[in-house]
Amino acid sequence: MALSTSLANKTQSGGVIYKTNVDGGRVERHKANGDDIFLTAIVTSYGETGPDVDLCATGEAVLGVVIGTYVPYSVDLTKDSDDPFDDNQELQVYIPNDGDWLYGTVLVATTIVINTWVDVNGGFLIAGSRTAHIGIAREAVTAISGTTALILYQWDKGL
Repeated sequence: MALSTSLANKTQSGGVIYKTNVDGGRVERHKANGDDIFLTAIVTSYGETGPDVDLCATGEAVLGVVIGTYVPYSVDLTKDSDDPFDDNQELQVYIPNDGDWLYGTVLVATTIVINTWVDVNGGFLIAGSRTAHIGIAREAVTAISGTTALILYQWDKGL
């Protein structure tokens, strides 16, 4: 799999999250269960022990979005889906509020239309529905075989 562009090239502020909600979310400390968790990954603590998180599968309870490492406390924009974090790495997991805008990594060969529902599969964004979603795509992406893409989406589980 290869990203169509890196986070370093995509982000305008050098960060992953755009907060439009006045209250904003919060950051929690969790540990990667496996060496496949990446920056922007949507993670779950469902079925995990202690502070562990894993990539969120469709239908699992969403915990939040990986935004960096906790020890050291930093954001390394190279830790994308092409170069994930190490197993047991302590991570910053952002717990969004409805209305927050975030960058997300779209599952390989997936098309998402702007202003449509998005859901999660294996930590990646996929097309969603009114009854199964975590937010709304604020950018579009066209499926390209073997390629993942980054888009902005608006977190909104309460719609």
